[in-house]
Parts: sequence; C-alpha cells; structure tokens
Amino acid sequence: KSMRRNTRHISAMLVVACLVSTAMGAAAQEIGQTFQARIIDTKNALPDRTSTNLRFGLDSVTPDEEVVELARVLAEQGPRALTSRLEKLDRGWIQFGARSSYPLSFVRVFEREEGGRLLRLMTHRPIGMAEAFSNFRTTDYPFTILEIQLDENDRGEGRMMVGAKLEFEGTQLEVTSYGLEPFQVVPVMETGKKKKKT
Repeated sequence: KSMRRNTRHISAMLVVACLVSTAMGAAAQEIGQTFQARIIDTKNALPDRTSTNLRFGLDSVTPDEEVVELARVLAEQGPRALTSRLEKLDRGWIQFGARSSYPLSFVRVFEREEGGRLLRLMTHRPIGMAEAFSNFRTTDYPFTILEIQLDENDRGEGRMMVGAKLEFEGTQLEVTSYGLEPFQVVPVMETGKKKKKT
C-alpha cells in the first residue's frame, strides 16, 4: 500500500533567520530539564495502537553558529551529509515507549509572546513506530521532528513528524513526511530539573 507524502516548502533564508535570531542565547546554553507526554495517533496510521509514551531530556541548546553550519551542509552536500553530521551531536535524549533512548541532535528554544517557550527538536535516528508503516524506507526519511509549545509552568502540547526528509530545492527547504499528518503530543509536562553548578 502506497502512502501520500506531505511536503512543505519553506524559504531557506527564513528558516535560518527564525532559528537564529529569536532563539534563547547564541551559545550552547544549558537547559537540564526532562519531560513526559503521550504520542496520540489520531489518523489510525498504526494498526491496533493509538498512543504510546514519550520521554525526553534537554541538556543544551544548539548554538547559532551550529544552526548555520547544519543549514550549509544540507544545502551544499544533501541530507546524507546532514545525517552524518547530526550523528556526532548530542543535545539531549528522547525515548519512545519502552524502547532505548536516542540522542537529540538538535534543540532550539524560543520565547513565546504570550509567555512560555517553544521547543523545536530533531533526532537523526528513526524510531520504532516508523518501521510499522507499509514498506517504509527509514534510510530515505531519517529525521524525526518535534515542535512543543509550553506555558509558563512548562506544561503544554505539540506535534511530531515521524520519518521526515529535509532537502533544499533552490532556495526552498522541503520538509517531507511519508504520508502522515504530524502525531499529537499531549499533555507535555516537566518531570525534573538538573541542579545548576554554583
């Protein structure tokens, strides 16, 4: 069974500007927080399973210069080179259900005008759920992307794109998922903080 792919076109300069100029801190700022949530499959994409647990920990923010470099690698060398670069990065961890945790390669944190924060997270490693999709080729869609909106009490909700492909077409960044709308991530709650060194 073939699945319809969903593609979004985003201006490359807009992506870099948004990621760099409005994020919290230009350096690799420490975060030291852990969260939990449920991943909800509202489209019945996974047979006999409607939700699973999600846990993730944020250690540090991806610095501005690293964002620019990753965008350059993707534009000039393609998604395979970006995957290789992300494999060397570790900004936190993420765990789906009872499976082993994976490194979070990319973490950006933005202040929201209405209060709270916006988290944008990415891992280069495909997760187990992706393998349940019909004839899904994880090597072609190696990225998992999450966007989480938190209130001032670090509670909120978000979306997750499983098995995403990132590539530039001219000056446009194409973000393609393998035929699935983003999964809902609810409710997101902070579960712990790492004590800062004094």
